[in-house]
Amino acid sequence: MKNKGRVCTVLAFRASETVNNRRHFDGVFRYARSHGWHVQAFEYFRSESDPLYWRDPDSGVQTGLKELVDFWKPDGCIVDCGSIERPLPRDAFGRIPVVYLDWYSKTVHSRTGGIESDGCLIADAAARELLTLGFRDYAFVPALRNYPWSTARGKEFVRAIRLNRKEVHVFDCDGAKDVPVVEWRDSLQAWLAEMPKPCGVFAANDFIGKTVLDICRAAKIDVPSDVAVVGVDDDPQICENTVPTLTSIRQDYESGGYSACAMLADMIANPRAKPHQLLYGVECVTKRASSCVCEDKRVLKAIEFIRRHACERINLDDVADEMGCSRRLATRVFRQSQGRSILDGIHEERLKRVKALLKNPNQELKSLPDFCGYRSLVDLQRVFKARTGETLGEFRRHAQ
Repeated sequence: MKNKGRVCTVLAFRASETVNNRRHFDGVFRYARSHGWHVQAFEYFRSESDPLYWRDPDSGVQTGLKELVDFWKPDGCIVDCGSIERPLPRDAFGRIPVVYLDWYSKTVHSRTGGIESDGCLIADAAARELLTLGFRDYAFVPALRNYPWSTARGKEFVRAIRLNRKEVHVFDCDGAKDVPVVEWRDSLQAWLAEMPKPCGVFAANDFIGKTVLDICRAAKIDVPSDVAVVGVDDDPQICENTVPTLTSIRQDYESGGYSACAMLADMIANPRAKPHQLLYGVECVTKRASSCVCEDKRVLKAIEFIRRHACERINLDDVADEMGCSRRLATRVFRQSQGRSILDGIHEERLKRVKALLKNPNQELKSLPDFCGYRSLVDLQRVFKARTGETLGEFRRHAQ
């Protein structure tokens, strides 16, 4: 947003450097680029002695928030709350419009907006993913503490499972705030051991999903045949390093960051605009081994191999070698199990990577094949057009 020829200055605060915060800020900076904003980003934390302190991640220097706002005189501010319970206080910003990202507060302030994830959409995505397995029993494991977002996901998951006439169980963590983690884990382990099998488990986030997988591995509970698991956040550091790898729901964090800027722009342009809150949804479900039930273990190996290596110019022979069978047999058993060809699976994974890269305006088209497994730009353009109905340029314009 440009204000009468003057560059709009926005201060953006994030509570921590996590994959979710980075995705939020991808949306913030995308909006800033397209609207001529200057965004000054900071990392902050809450101090026991002074709740207004923020910390520069490079120098470690601490400064009062009010002094910082007085120095920059911003047109507006964005506060990414992350996982903290008490974000930067609204009063510190005076009359400056502020939008909070992922602040689950029911208190409405003037000149304040809120963007948060839609727990119903997240839970519904998890339910759909798990219900396709055809199990009779399903379960929800909430976060360690009774966070509002965890409670919302659990309630909607229970509703969705019951709607489909299936049994649903919820791990009771009332008072978990005061329970030692070791004791909480022991209780969860006992609960999982007694759970009817097979069972589809929806974990409140990836950390909880990893904990469930670790417990299953130690207890020799087969995943996903006995317990299938779906997490939330699609954090690759967690999901790609569990055994087996963790299926996870990726929230549309970038859209959330972009929407926060759009809301702030409206508040800057319309000082009398009423405070309100918006929700952002789900980007995709990244299916990994923890929810991929298949009787033929060769197919499971192929699915994981394709997901991990599709962008490394693998071919049908490479997948057949991974499956330990002939090319002809690999093709047949994969199609019988998945309803598509091995080549379809390879292209699907490659095009996911292409679409992600196209969202970056600095990504040159000519270098895309090097990152996505195609031999030339011509090959990529042909496959992309055939499978999406759009050219690379058309998709990029729509994605910006």
